[in-house]
Amino acid sequence: MPFIVSAGGKKKDDPETRKLIRSHVMLGKNLGKSRGRAKPKDPLPWEVAPAWNSFDGGGAAIQQPSSIIPKKVGSEWSFTQLAAEIEPAAIADILTYSSLARQATVPLEACISFDKKDRVLVGPMASDAAFVHAAALGTHAYVGLMLGREDHHAVQSTSPHFSKALQLLRERLDSTDEDLKVANPTIMVVIALALHARMIGDFDSAKHHMEGLRMMINLRGGITTVIHKMRLAMEIFRCDIGLAIESGSKPVFFSNTSPREPFLPFPDRMSRSMPKSADMPSFWPYSEQFLSVINEEIAIVWRAMKRFCLQISRAARTKRKLSEEILLQATASIMYRLLHMSFASGSLDAAIRLGLVAFSSQIFLQLPDVGVRRTSLSTTYQECLVGLDILEEQWPQLLLWLLMVGAVAVFNEPGSAWLKPWLKSTIERCAVDSWSDFRDMMDSFMWIGLVFDKPAKDIFYSAMTSLDLSGDGSASIASQAKASPAATPKPHPVLGVEKN
Repeated sequence: MPFIVSAGGKKKDDPETRKLIRSHVMLGKNLGKSRGRAKPKDPLPWEVAPAWNSFDGGGAAIQQPSSIIPKKVGSEWSFTQLAAEIEPAAIADILTYSSLARQATVPLEACISFDKKDRVLVGPMASDAAFVHAAALGTHAYVGLMLGREDHHAVQSTSPHFSKALQLLRERLDSTDEDLKVANPTIMVVIALALHARMIGDFDSAKHHMEGLRMMINLRGGITTVIHKMRLAMEIFRCDIGLAIESGSKPVFFSNTSPREPFLPFPDRMSRSMPKSADMPSFWPYSEQFLSVINEEIAIVWRAMKRFCLQISRAARTKRKLSEEILLQATASIMYRLLHMSFASGSLDAAIRLGLVAFSSQIFLQLPDVGVRRTSLSTTYQECLVGLDILEEQWPQLLLWLLMVGAVAVFNEPGSAWLKPWLKSTIERCAVDSWSDFRDMMDSFMWIGLVFDKPAKDIFYSAMTSLDLSGDGSASIASQAKASPAATPKPHPVLGVEKN
């Protein structure tokens, strides 16, 4: 570096000298703080070259994980300590059944936003030994039905959980803890026992359990005290309503003779007319003409259920789910009104009510694939339809809706040989020549494609390709249906088999 000999003089340094001075003054000024050597970073999983399997001759790459977040191991049950000792196989069955049951018994799940925090199963399984055994008992019965066991009562005698669940429940009800006697876990135990009795066809025991449940709810102050626990309330309603339909007994809740427990009101969306929009199905002009000649109460329920169907169909199209509260209110407000109605056997009112019971139960109360059909309902349904000449003469489209609903929700295949020819002749009489036309006609009454389309489409094509052996038209087919073997129904307070 050359020595600077001039300083403080008036003579300015030449440009080269000034540049040299500035460069040396700024040395070290812009370097900032000294930094230690950075440690080498661990490569992210997706940045790592695939490792080679030396045991495969170096020719096969070992797949590396694709995310830095470890995959979930097990489920929410993995670290759950159950309240009672139970065999691992039973736990696996309970978990499988609970998953299948939700999918099968709530066919509208794709359109309903369920509260994931409101878990009925996990809590009691971890804290309530009686519920553990009751759940295992119900699952044991379900597995037996799925395997096609003929002797359903053998399921009860061979399961070690039956006596244990009853013993623990009796001990609880005999205790001095009044709050525990009517607590939610205790209610769930009774529901599980009632459901098990229904599944094995022991309706007397199921009714006994439901009457006990009615007393427990009364001690809590009435059914309105559990409405806010929507999942629990839904299980209570489904068990009560299902038992009433299957056994022919009256449901224990919402008796229309009790002013202290009136029917739940229809949800707001089911109480008002829906605004017309481009995505709503086009209605056939005759679809609601019959409502002017039937009982006013059944007409109100019909319109409310139709609006619910339109809401579900819209939710399926737009992917905007409805709240769980709407499903609960719809189930209770529709089903309990229908089950507490009663009309003269063979009347148009009775036929429409039975159609609504079958249609609504398929939506709200489906059982897991156990092939259970409602014998009392099927007998009453058939006799009611074949005795109504007015359906053939004035309302063939309504008859077609009733026949298809019955085919999907009520009648079993072996016992409905009379049904397909009648379906075919009615389809032809309504000038329906394609599934698309049939589907539009069903929409004009009420329909939920998510629930009915698949089975109805199979039945439609099966009926259209079946041979019509009568050769005399629909009237003779109806006569054949009337003459087909059917058990004589007992007086049925729920299904409306009454004398004029």
